[in-house]
Amino acid sequence: MKNPTYISRFDDSFEDLLEPVKNALENAGKTRSTLRYEEIKSESQKKLDDAKEKIKKGKQQLSDGRKELDDAKTKLKKGQAEYNRSKTEYEKKIADGKKQLEEGYTQYNQGLKSYNEGKAFYDALVAALNAGNTPQSIQTIQTLAKSLDKSNQELAAVLSAYAANPTDPVSAATAQGAAAQFGKTLDQSNQKLKEAKEILDAKSAEQNQATLKGKTALEDAKKTLTESQAKLLDGEKEYATKKADADKELADAQMKITDGEKKLAELKTPKWYLLDHNTNIGFASYKQDARRIEALSLVIPLLFFLVAVLVTMTSMTRLVDSDRSYIGTMKAMGYTNAKIALRYLLYAISASVIGSIIGIVSGFNIFPRIIFNAYKILYTLPPIQIGSHPFYTFISMTAAVACAALPAWFACLQSLKEVPAQLMRPEAPRVGKRTVLERITPLWKRLNFTQKIGVRNLFRYKKRMFMTIIGVAGCTALMFTGFGIRDSITTIVGKQYDELRKYDLQIDYTQDPQPKDIKSLQNLLNKNTDIVSSTGLHQATVDAMSGKESVSAFLVVPNEPSSLPDYVNLRNRQTQQPLTLSDNNVVITEKMADLIGVKQGDKITIRDSDVKEVVVTVGSISENYLYHYIYMTPSLYHSVFGTEPSVNQTLCHLKNPGNDANSYLSEDLLEQSAVSAVNFTTDSISIFEKMVEALRYVILVLIGSAAALVFVVLFSLTTINLEERGRELATIKVLGFFNRELAVYIYREIAVLTVFGTAIGLLLGVVLQRYIITTVEVDAVMFSRDLLWQSFAYSAALTFLFALLVDLIMLRHIAKIDMVSSLKSIE
Repeated sequence: MKNPTYISRFDDSFEDLLEPVKNALENAGKTRSTLRYEEIKSESQKKLDDAKEKIKKGKQQLSDGRKELDDAKTKLKKGQAEYNRSKTEYEKKIADGKKQLEEGYTQYNQGLKSYNEGKAFYDALVAALNAGNTPQSIQTIQTLAKSLDKSNQELAAVLSAYAANPTDPVSAATAQGAAAQFGKTLDQSNQKLKEAKEILDAKSAEQNQATLKGKTALEDAKKTLTESQAKLLDGEKEYATKKADADKELADAQMKITDGEKKLAELKTPKWYLLDHNTNIGFASYKQDARRIEALSLVIPLLFFLVAVLVTMTSMTRLVDSDRSYIGTMKAMGYTNAKIALRYLLYAISASVIGSIIGIVSGFNIFPRIIFNAYKILYTLPPIQIGSHPFYTFISMTAAVACAALPAWFACLQSLKEVPAQLMRPEAPRVGKRTVLERITPLWKRLNFTQKIGVRNLFRYKKRMFMTIIGVAGCTALMFTGFGIRDSITTIVGKQYDELRKYDLQIDYTQDPQPKDIKSLQNLLNKNTDIVSSTGLHQATVDAMSGKESVSAFLVVPNEPSSLPDYVNLRNRQTQQPLTLSDNNVVITEKMADLIGVKQGDKITIRDSDVKEVVVTVGSISENYLYHYIYMTPSLYHSVFGTEPSVNQTLCHLKNPGNDANSYLSEDLLEQSAVSAVNFTTDSISIFEKMVEALRYVILVLIGSAAALVFVVLFSLTTINLEERGRELATIKVLGFFNRELAVYIYREIAVLTVFGTAIGLLLGVVLQRYIITTVEVDAVMFSRDLLWQSFAYSAALTFLFALLVDLIMLRHIAKIDMVSSLKSIE
């Protein structure tokens, strides 16, 4: 945007420059709101349709999974039936083969038995035939013939014929031929038995091999069935588990779709927000800080200036009054009133101009740098540019010159009204009057002579009395303000990190961490010996609103509310009573309550990152000094937001916080996938202490300036006091007072005025410190409201110390009082 006149963005007139642009943008916003409404509606409807399609696909995947399991179960049943059938066929085949082999071997054994019997018969027959016609052999042949069965009647007839006529050669030859034929038949039978035996053995081996092969095939089939059955059981379990999760996810998705459809139905035309530079958090914060320093600059310099004006006016008035005789002489010599007055005006103007130039140059270069460097800790700023400010320069110099010249002018006018003869004579002493204390007879009688004189002198010189009291009070108030600001700033570190935030380590999670990553992190926390204990919580950035006021805050929901006091101490600042979380309301921090203007029992609106707004009741207000927090229980969070809070942060107590092991622990934690950041409390303390250290320079400048000013005030007023009462002091000294007694006579008055001024200054300082603390506070910080007794003691002690120092310096002046010249008659 064009800024031809280079108006500062901190100037209110810059807002007028923005007004035409804002109006144009607001008009454009009316059209864009309708278009954006259609876009949002279309996008939302598409997202709802996509979500419905995903639910449909999810249900289809569940159905497909169920079908696959049913198909696998059917296939398993078929496999089991096939296995049973194969097993039955195998067992039948093996039994049949075994039976055939047994029958074959039975036949073989029977044939072998017949062969052995035939072989024995043949051997006996051959032996008998070879023995010849002996009765024994004939008897054997007859026996053998009888033993033959009907199947071999032919051989039996031949043998019987031979036995009946053994001498017949034909019968013998026939018998020999029949025996040979019988032997040949036996050999053929033996050969067939051998062949049958070989066939049976081969079939037996083949049967054994088939049995082994079938058994192996059955075992493999059984193993396959067992594995398939186990896979089916695992599939059933996995399906049951995933189905339960899927049903829950589908139900949640369906609920979200229902909510989305409801919100879509309730969708209204979007509101057009116009955000300018004031909505930028960095610019707005810096602007607020600049305004606070501006507000501070209207109080502290004004008080300094008033005290300086007081001294200046008194000094110039006293300068003119002390030159009464000189003015009278000059007037008697013919000098005009204007020329005489011009002498003092030139002196006052030149002195005030020189002082103003020195003050302006030092003020423009020293104090802005100190304040800028202090706030540079909080912001990333370019180098400071010290420029000239003619308006402030003119106002300051004009005020300084006027405060010096006007008193001198009026004093001169007052003196110049008198004739030279009167001016050349000393001014008549002030008439003494009865004081208030004199009317309090019991108290007045208890005072000695010098004390009574001191009281009368105090009320006799009322102008000087009020000047001293006001000057001392103003300087003391400024010193106390400096010490009070120091108390408010330095004490919050110990309170925030020792009493309120009691944990040593804060671990922030990544967005949507995986359950396995969280489990891994928890295992590390449990195993690490440097970590004593830990607790989880949900923390999110929200906007807290009440009426038109809004502030950014952290919403904290402890996973276990009962363990929160071990890590975060919620308490009332005034009563120090601990606060507990309730399911019906929230606990908010004190600074936040002040910014949005709420108290206990009021309602506030919380808006999360999804622009969802909920209304809750403030149950208690907790003491806190850094940032803003809202504490609520998980139950209340669920009831107002409709979801369960997810743990995204862990607080830990360490065995040895602040030691060198922190770096190793930090490295181990940052290696975890679930961890995004690790913050040690000792590091936060160190950063804040650096900020406090920078602010201490401002405080030291304030205290030093106030201390120097109180010295100047007391020295000036004491000097004027001694000069005004020169003849009086000389008279007292002539009456026999020693220098020490004369000093006590004067210093008693100064001491009384200093005590009164200091007391008033401390009271004024309390008010001023309260105003400044509440003015310079940034939104994210609340300074402590405590005032340490040391601040009262230091402020009073410094005031008394400078009063004593002035008294010591004035001792030489008292000792040098010339009684002769002071009492010498002017005539």
